[in-house]
Amino acid sequence: MLIPNIELGRMPGKDGEPIEFYAGDRARKVDQLSWSEWGKRFNYFLQRAARVCAPETFIIGGGASKKLDKFAGQLTVDTPIRVAQFGNNAGIVGAAIAAQE
Repeated sequence: MLIPNIELGRMPGKDGEPIEFYAGDRARKVDQLSWSEWGKRFNYFLQRAARVCAPETFIIGGGASKKLDKFAGQLTVDTPIRVAQFGNNAGIVGAAIAAQE
């Protein structure tokens, strides 16, 4: 079951700041992290999300979906991870489908 209108990136993370400030793509760029370093941060996010939502599967979309091979070795979360069918366009396709319903 998909959870509509949820923004897990706003969940508190390190120092109480939204976790996207620590583990989002912007953080990767601003902090000049390698994909391996960023993968550890993204794994931290996935572990927190798994505790909050207990998902059966994580479906990764957006820009990170194209680069999964660069950081997959850092992901240790027990929840299975899949790449969204529409990759970087997953969000816009999902929004279009939701608007149509």
